[in-house]
Amino acid sequence: MDGFFEKYGRMIIVAVAICFVLLLFTPMKNKIGDNINGFVGNFANQTNKSLNEVRMPDELGTGDMINIDDNEYVVLEKHSSNMYLVIASNGVDKKEYKAGPNAKNSNTYENGNIDNYLENVWYKGLSTKMQNAIQISNIKQASYSGYRWVESKQDTGYGGEEYNTLKRHAFLPSVSNVGKMVNLNDDSKVNLFLNGENIWTRDASQATPGLGIVIANNGSRTCFSDLTYKHSVRPTFVIDISQVDYTEVGHVNYK
Repeated sequence: MDGFFEKYGRMIIVAVAICFVLLLFTPMKNKIGDNINGFVGNFANQTNKSLNEVRMPDELGTGDMINIDDNEYVVLEKHSSNMYLVIASNGVDKKEYKAGPNAKNSNTYENGNIDNYLENVWYKGLSTKMQNAIQISNIKQASYSGYRWVESKQDTGYGGEEYNTLKRHAFLPSVSNVGKMVNLNDDSKVNLFLNGENIWTRDASQATPGLGIVIANNGSRTCFSDLTYKHSVRPTFVIDISQVDYTEVGHVNYK
């Protein structure tokens, strides 16, 4: 072995030196440099992507089901650290929409039958610990002028009614809230989410004051409904899960 390096060592050193010079002073350096830069850039991008997609062990995601005080809720979206928008996995009651006595229109959500029930009855019936964990949310009603549920969304109601921003602990979901978790254009996904129920949203028809909007399991998916019909009520709220004892009980995929 010693004889090999004594015989060829100087030749190897010279060859390495020539290769180094060629890389520095020939067009090949650009190609090699580009390849190195591309590799480094791609590695950095993939690393950042992976870090963004990684969930911490105690972090929840859309579709995760949690049990709190023997009731199940589904995560619609994460708001911030420990803060999640969730919806009851099943209806807690069936009610008529019924606007409040001073409402401008009969399909106004503010201070109506279901609004008062969720904020003053359902919410106040929860454990003190859960009440303290539920955050006050700023919510607003929307209206729809037709059956194209994205394109026809409006900020004002029938007759140009200006909807107020409401501060609520518990509320009906909007069509947009449900759409964060459910593909509203897919009958099978909607039916899985509804589990045999039709549920009220807080949104309304812009064209007709006697109609609200429900998520329905009859093939209509999202549709207008007469306000006198009784549909399921699924409480929706933002909760700080660090303040409650909860268990993950599964995951659903309605997209």
